[in-house]
Amino acid sequence: MLRDLEEGNPVHWKTIHKILLAIGLQPSQVAYRLAKGLHDSGKGNTGSVLVELVPVLREQHLEIHPVNLPGLTRAELEPHQEKITNRRR
Repeated sequence: MLRDLEEGNPVHWKTIHKILLAIGLQPSQVAYRLAKGLHDSGKGNTGSVLVELVPVLREQHLEIHPVNLPGLTRAELEPHQEKITNRRR
């Protein structure tokens, strides 16, 4: 589903929301917010979504790592590392 969003394929938020709740994710969780951010950005703008999630990750004492951002790989995070690093400061 996240890959579809990143590729710009349309997915209705109501469907995504129901799926996320059904698998036990709550709106306060990083994975839920990642999916919502990718959906809302229209074309899955990963960089801007990650910049917005940095404070959330910090609040929850989580590392910016694929383990904490389900659906993203290290290779997908690397191009945005500079933006993310600048946001952390």
